[in-house]
Amino acid sequence: MDLACKGGPKPRSNFEFCGPLTEAVQLGAVCIRNGGKKRVWDSANLRIANDAAANPYLHYAYRRGRSL
Repeated sequence: MDLACKGGPKPRSNFEFCGPLTEAVQLGAVCIRNGGKKRVWDSANLRIANDAAANPYLHYAYRRGRSL
């Protein structure tokens, strides 16, 4: 069995394929959640350029870590 991590063939679900696909599906969900209007995606800055109200749906605040 050849493994990609050991120099074998690429897996069918490699990041070059699944990364852009996942991004498109998630952006579609943001558009639907925020009214279904057209959004302009700024991939360099990872934000929606024409609607600041939609940007909070892209990221969430992590809960505080534990402390002693």
